[in-house]
Formats: sequence, structure tokens, C-alpha cells
Amino acid sequence: MKPRGTRALPSIGIVLGLLGLGRPTQAAETTLPGELAAGGTSRADPMSLTAIATSPAMVAAARRYSVEVAGRFGSEGEQTWQGAILDSMTGPVGLGLLFAYNRTIPTSPSASELPEWKIPGDETEVRRQRMSVGGAIGGALLDRKFTFGVNGFYHRTASTYGASGDAVDFGAGLGLMLADHVHLGLSAENVLPHQSFDDAPLRVGGGLRWAPTSRSGIEVDALADLDAAGGPALVLHAGGTLWIAEKVPVAAGYAHDGAAGTDLLSAGVGVGSEKAALRYTFQTPVPGTTEAFRSAHAVGLRLEF
Repeated sequence: MKPRGTRALPSIGIVLGLLGLGRPTQAAETTLPGELAAGGTSRADPMSLTAIATSPAMVAAARRYSVEVAGRFGSEGEQTWQGAILDSMTGPVGLGLLFAYNRTIPTSPSASELPEWKIPGDETEVRRQRMSVGGAIGGALLDRKFTFGVNGFYHRTASTYGASGDAVDFGAGLGLMLADHVHLGLSAENVLPHQSFDDAPLRVGGGLRWAPTSRSGIEVDALADLDAAGGPALVLHAGGTLWIAEKVPVAAGYAHDGAAGTDLLSAGVGVGSEKAALRYTFQTPVPGTTEAFRSAHAVGLRLEF
């Protein structure tokens, strides 16, 4: 991953440093399998649970009670475990909680992650751990045609020999139903200044979604990564989901991250109903574009009450 720029406000940075919240940090993967299969789109999806982290206004955009648990496995020994729950049944207010834990064994750890001494002939294995946990609250007006929300997340990273670090972040968003089946979501992610950022950059932008049903749709998300080295970089997610015979969800998508230098393709398939669905997702780089990322597999079970 390319180094990111520095973003700090002196007074806030001093306070966060005293609290232990100003050190470099990386966020665990919060994109759940259904959204990952559709290119990571979530910012204009009223049924997304990933939106708890990416577009908090969406937590109040539809009346639902949803729960999802998921696991993801990939290169460098990646193991990611995720859980999310959202309740917007009791009125025009929605509340969602999301947890993600990630463990990898990097093939090329940074110098700060290696021990100061080493036994000759010993192959040093570094295990990197990341955790992100947080929630979002949103409100709705005009029969859920206009929504707004905020979120907050705590990130923590640690490695076998390196120092641990943690950070707190906040975000905000707005949602609009432009027409029947057409949703617009606007969001600002990770807005709290830090001395340095990595996997939780400041991003502003939004998404546009056409959804003929509550479960099928096509969406494009476009954001500006304002912490990218060399200036703002484009982040793009595009994809769609279609339910076949109301039993089999299929999805495909594309994701581009100009700051990280990645171009990824994804696809997924599942089985289920309106009440429960089990999904499998596969993600891989566009051939010849992304050397650092190989592939990932994800499985998720989602329940609706």
C-alpha cells in the first residue's frame, strides 16, 4: 500500500496523543460478503449492513431488523470475522452495531514489526491483528424519503513484535429517495484528524442506487480519498445484485482504489429467502493490475426478523 499523507489539527492531535488515540492505525475489513460481491457498494443501499461503517444515513432508510455473521479468508493467512446487527423497526430511528476482527501473517512486514534481535537461521513469523468496532444511529423524515445519520468506530492494531496502536473515528451521512426505486447516499468517512492514517482514510462522496426490489439493485459509489499521498485519489465501487426465482442471489462488481493502487473484481452466489440467506463471495485482482493482493473468499449468513 502506498504511504498516505498526513492529516492533523495540532490541538486535537495533542489531546488524542495524550489519550493514546493518535498513533498510526489500520482498520479491520468491515465490508460484509453481500456488499463485497457487488464491488463493495453500500453507500446508497437501504438494506446494507456495511453501511453502518460507510453511510450511516442508510441505517434508517428502510424498516427492518437484520443480523449477519461472516468470515473471510485470503492471502497472507488472512482470517477475518465479522458481525453486525441493525434495528429500525421501532420508529423513524435506526441503530446499527458492527464488529470486525482481522488476522494476517504478512510476507513482507514493516521494519517496525520485526524484532530487534534474531536467532541465526530462525524464520521470524509476524502476526498482525486488527479490530474495528462501532455503531451508527440515523433518523428519517418524510416517510423515510430523507435520512441522516452519524457513526463512530474504534480501531486497534497490534503485531507480534511491534507496538500496538488505536484510534477513534467518526462519520456522517445523508440519504435521499430521488424517485421510486432510486436512492442517493452522501457520506463523509473517518473525519477525525490523526497524526497519520493508513486503512481508515478521510473519504467524502456518495452512491447512487437503482433498486427495483428491496433486495436487487445496481449501484455506483464514488469517493475522494483525501489522505492519499500526492493529493486526493478516486475510489470507485460498482456492482449489482439479482435474486433468481426469489431463492438464489447472484452478484458481481468492480472496485478501484486510486490511493492503494488496486483494481478488484468480485462475484458471489447464495441461497435463501427474505428471512435468511447464506452467501459465498470471491474477490480477485484485475489481471496485471494489482500485485500485492491475490484473492479472498468470504461466507456470510444474514437473518431478517
